[in-house]
Amino acid sequence: MTKEDFYSILIYVLMAIIVLATGFAVIRPAMEDGYLAVSAGSNFAFLLLSLLIAILINVFLLEIGHYIGAKMGGYNVLSFNILGFCFYKQEVNGKYVTKFKFKSFDGFTGETIIEPKKEKANPMFYVFVPLILLLLQFVALYCVLTFIESSKETDSILLFIKYGVIVLSAIGGCFIVYNYFPARIDTLTDGYRLVLLNKKVNVDAYNMKLQVEADKFFNRESKAMEPFEVITDFTARTNLEIATLKLNNDNYEEALAIIDNTLKEPKKMSHSTRNYILMTKSYIYFLSKDLEEATKFYMDTFNSDLKNKIRACKDYPEIRLYILYAGLVEKTISEIEFALEKKKKVDNRVSDGEAATEDVLIKKSLNKVYSEYPELEEVKKGA
Repeated sequence: MTKEDFYSILIYVLMAIIVLATGFAVIRPAMEDGYLAVSAGSNFAFLLLSLLIAILINVFLLEIGHYIGAKMGGYNVLSFNILGFCFYKQEVNGKYVTKFKFKSFDGFTGETIIEPKKEKANPMFYVFVPLILLLLQFVALYCVLTFIESSKETDSILLFIKYGVIVLSAIGGCFIVYNYFPARIDTLTDGYRLVLLNKKVNVDAYNMKLQVEADKFFNRESKAMEPFEVITDFTARTNLEIATLKLNNDNYEEALAIIDNTLKEPKKMSHSTRNYILMTKSYIYFLSKDLEEATKFYMDTFNSDLKNKIRACKDYPEIRLYILYAGLVEKTISEIEFALEKKKKVDNRVSDGEAATEDVLIKKSLNKVYSEYPELEEVKKGA
């Protein structure tokens, strides 16, 4: 078990403790004392409705906080997604217009994609404003606890408001624990950003990474960027983006040099970042090295868990690499088709521009396989 897995489990345990403690120590006694309702059905309806409203309010506060923080910090918002309701920018006749569609997202409750619009854009507002909005719920909790007394003489509507706000604050506490835990977990959170963004090199790397991602978002050419020599998790991720840009132009040696230089200090990056860098290195090996050497690197580098992760094809680096392994080593068209089916799900999660950019890299995998084994392409055509 990696540290990231351990921290993820710890966070979910803490969230469960908050919910259970609120339910058994506060809500259940209130029901037993008759403060909420007289029937089990009414109590269940109250719990279900209050939980639903609490989740929706906290989701909104978190993502609107990102939106406001991005604007305050000097960023353009390219996409604003709450629970699949996505407002995004698209270039039409040389102008950017806002459009809407239902779209999956990469995050806990939503996703706000941003682009620095000035050189000194400050990401700390993006990180802190959601926390401020979530903490305001505890002010509301204090007010209701102070002014609304729990007694059978109190108006039932006021009691519903009181215990509804308690549920709201409990869910807000869960969101704060998840989003502001100061370590890398199963996704990139504001807590982890907060840990890293206290160094200027990480702020520079973060803004550069956002710029590259924005270029992908609109499928436009990125400016030449110099990789970072100082290695942190953010600079390593940014170096990976820069190396990937090199791959688009078939500059395999330059991309490999960036990756090898980044991998000199593997302990300074998270487990997931290191894995994606190694996947990209393996991808380069299969495209540009002897098949025996590439296969040996793949087999020696990835343990069984990582090989299963690659085969699951949940993200583009895994899909690119698995197509090469399945085609060149296993010589199976069905696994290539499996990877391409998985790609459709990832395409739905990202912008049209990023999907188009990744199409170039995935096409390189397919072209390599079919050039080495034309019979596989013939099988595909005949299927």
